[in-house]
Amino acid sequence: MKHQLIVFIALLLILTPLVARNTSFTATFMPPQVLVNSLNFTSFDPTRPDLQPMLTTLSITHVDAGEARVRLKVEVRWNDVTITQAEFITVESIGAIPVTFQNSELVSENAGGRFTKVSGGEFSLKQILNHESLKSALQSGYFPDGMLKIRVSLSSNLESPSYGNPVDFIINVRNADVIHLITPGTSIGGVPPMESIKPINFTWNAIRSGFNLVWLQIREFSPIQPPTTGNVSHTGKLFYETPNKEEAKRLAEGINFADFLPFNEEHYYAWQITMDKYDESNPHVKGEERPPSQRYGDFPKGSTAQSNWFVFKYVSDSNIAHNIDEIQAFLHLLDHPLINSIITSGYRPTGIINSNGYNFTGNEVIQILEAIPQEEMTIRITE
Repeated sequence: MKHQLIVFIALLLILTPLVARNTSFTATFMPPQVLVNSLNFTSFDPTRPDLQPMLTTLSITHVDAGEARVRLKVEVRWNDVTITQAEFITVESIGAIPVTFQNSELVSENAGGRFTKVSGGEFSLKQILNHESLKSALQSGYFPDGMLKIRVSLSSNLESPSYGNPVDFIINVRNADVIHLITPGTSIGGVPPMESIKPINFTWNAIRSGFNLVWLQIREFSPIQPPTTGNVSHTGKLFYETPNKEEAKRLAEGINFADFLPFNEEHYYAWQITMDKYDESNPHVKGEERPPSQRYGDFPKGSTAQSNWFVFKYVSDSNIAHNIDEIQAFLHLLDHPLINSIITSGYRPTGIINSNGYNFTGNEVIQILEAIPQEEMTIRITE
């Protein structure tokens, strides 16, 4: 079974890459670093290099006259501790024109056909899995947050190597996949709370990786057709969406949004957070430019994480105040001693009635109250 790298990658370009050098050779990784949200440890199996994703290339140049073979020490390191390593000699000679090698040729027990292995023990996943600092974390199948490095050092002396300064390819792991909505609203299926104060502040909780983008979408539904779990994502009307990459980046840094949006009276609003993720097949060096509603079949499946939907109902302060006056006048007409006592003590209605698990405001409240005189009534006072 082909192991898949479940990683979400944004390439971080560095203008001046690190260069390994000894007296006769230089080496450069390009790109020198990637950022990932999730990294499957089987993706760098030295015994199955053909299954590794192509994430970087190493270019080696012979700076002296003529051509020569070079000896390489390849280390796989976790948070700057070597967890497995091997040494190789190139089969071909290298001259002034750079020769490139993919990461799958470097992290390889069988030396990839372009190298001869000359030193090192077992170069395998077993060595990685048994390393003390990773053993428990990798039981889940994934690397925890940290830094995985492929380090290469060079020597022009093939028999008695004296290695020069190394060059590193770095994979920064920053897990960020779960998004929790905080306010406003509640999950669909619950009683939508009322919101009235502008601007409404949307807040959520997500791990800030430093490179994932965040997009907010708000959908509007009529007072008589609130959203359901089955229709929320494709019915109603798109009311607001994060417009561009720059704003999506700001949301990722601030995990909140507030603006004076033109909410409509008595309407329901459902909102969701989408977080971009990146994988090795679609790295997006500059990041996704389009909001989710504008992405079509060319957008790779599985490259986003999404929260559930939260829903609330918008009722303006003026509408609530008007309802309160109407409700209080209606309660006076009931001429109930306990109700009169409560009002005389300074208490006022909230403008909201909860009936059969649902909150009602506006004209719906008046309709419910008008039915009360025809029904038997029990009054209970709670805090």
